[in-house]
Amino acid sequence: MDFTKNSNYLEYQNNLEKEINQKNILDNNYTHLKEKNYEIKSLIRQFQTLDSAYRDETTIVTANYYNYIVYLFVSVLLILLFLRFSEKQTGGGGIRQPNIDFKKIILFFIMILFFMIIKNYNNLNN
Repeated sequence: MDFTKNSNYLEYQNNLEKEINQKNILDNNYTHLKEKNYEIKSLIRQFQTLDSAYRDETTIVTANYYNYIVYLFVSVLLILLFLRFSEKQTGGGGIRQPNIDFKKIILFFIMILFFMIIKNYNNLNN
């Protein structure tokens, strides 16, 4: 009978040690998983930040392309208007009289004003 009590006690001690070891292993796994979970959440936040920055950059680049296309169109239009209203030579030789055409001067100043506005607009956006 003494032997059975001793055997049961030893078995109890072995089971207790196994349980303690298993508890320690579970605690270590839990701690490790919590750390990995934090790392994963951090990576997700970084990805979301990078993704939103990429989308914003793409939107800005696309908007700038549209702006430059419009500026190119208006510039070509202004140059064509300037050439259309440029000085035409009439008549033959002889001494040429100075002819001041206010339409040309106004168109020239409108072009200069337009390019200054474009330059200031681009400086504000950058």
